[in-house]
Amino acid sequence: MIKVSIIIPIYNSQNYLRDCLESIKPNLQNKFEVILINDNSRDGSLKICKNFVRKFKNSHLVNLKKTEGVSNARNIGINLSKGEFICFLDSDDRLANNFQRIILKFLKKYANYDVFKIRSKYISEKIIDKNQIYHLKKGSKSLVDSIINYNSFRATCWNFIVNKKLITANNINFKNIKVFEDQVFVSEILCLSKKDKIIPKGLYERRMQDPHSLSKKTGYVIVQSCIKVILEICKFLKSKNYSKSNSARKFLLSRANFAEQQLLNNILVCKKNQIIDASKFLLKNSTLFNSIKKNNNNQLKLLTKNFYKMENNFLNFKMKKILIIKKLKNSFDKYIIFCAGSYGEIILKICLNLNINVECVIDNNNFYSGKKLNSKIIYTPSFLKKKLKYFSNHKILICNKDNNQFKKIKFQLEKIGLNKKNLIKINI
Repeated sequence: MIKVSIIIPIYNSQNYLRDCLESIKPNLQNKFEVILINDNSRDGSLKICKNFVRKFKNSHLVNLKKTEGVSNARNIGINLSKGEFICFLDSDDRLANNFQRIILKFLKKYANYDVFKIRSKYISEKIIDKNQIYHLKKGSKSLVDSIINYNSFRATCWNFIVNKKLITANNINFKNIKVFEDQVFVSEILCLSKKDKIIPKGLYERRMQDPHSLSKKTGYVIVQSCIKVILEICKFLKSKNYSKSNSARKFLLSRANFAEQQLLNNILVCKKNQIIDASKFLLKNSTLFNSIKKNNNNQLKLLTKNFYKMENNFLNFKMKKILIIKKLKNSFDKYIIFCAGSYGEIILKICLNLNINVECVIDNNNFYSGKKLNSKIIYTPSFLKKKLKYFSNHKILICNKDNNQFKKIKFQLEKIGLNKKNLIKINI
């Protein structure tokens, strides 16, 4: 009997796919099935999938002829799954060596539970991701009750193993959202779950090697996705399906707030016609969006301010924020962007549009080293240290809104020998 279905959406993943699939132990294949959804890859991913299916008895390959996106791929996997429980694996990540053995132990002991929280860590590192639930709070009744910081919580589907009965009974699926699609899915399973369990091991290993992965895209695709995320959260808030505890409501509002923040960041690099289209969509769905206001007036301040003036609100917001960067412009200054994430890329795009002289990008992720963000090469901080004399007068724009993280980066750069007067926090 199949206990767990592992669903893997695949798109142009040949560089890491073998490592991903090899992390699944074939000696436990009678308890696990693997469902590979090849989303019309253009590289060698399909060949790798076919080789795996030949070796692994309980494995299935769906080869899509048209690229439909990760949400569609995961939904196909859910519909085909035969396991009592479902988990998700991204094709550039992998499972820890003891994943299957530990999972089976917990599922046997807690067979009637709805959701299991698994922890993740970066590949080749022992440090477990901080933006997670570490343990159930004393007296808490659910995982949602145990979230310490709603705003920094990582709502990613691969951090959970879900009872298929919970999914089918509540008609849960991935919505047609290109980016941040996990936000809605995870919100629904956590708020509908009646029995949760945390598995206290780092069993999922993440890879952070591509600064241009879909989750790090910027611009209008993010704006569209974020509006859809908020819309789905609004629908769920209005539904009567979940236990409307105070913590569940706070959690759902935090997901909407997260999406609005990402939306506002990306509005800064959208064209005027894209802003107009986004404003029209918001006006069309204004009734639903206003349901957020009824739950908490502190949420979505800009999106629910005045739907009939949304276009002007966005344009004024963009102009005001870009002016902050524009004031930095000096024809004699040279700049460095610190952070190759999506926020750093947004700041880089604004700088390039303003003809600000950005020389390179710095990031602490060693896997990014040597790659490019737009036209700029990414280096590690050690590169600054090697050429300290050359970079001593460069202005470094530290693109991290978290004050504690900014202080750590600032201290790191000061330790290298850079002048603290040239270290500028960018929080727009």
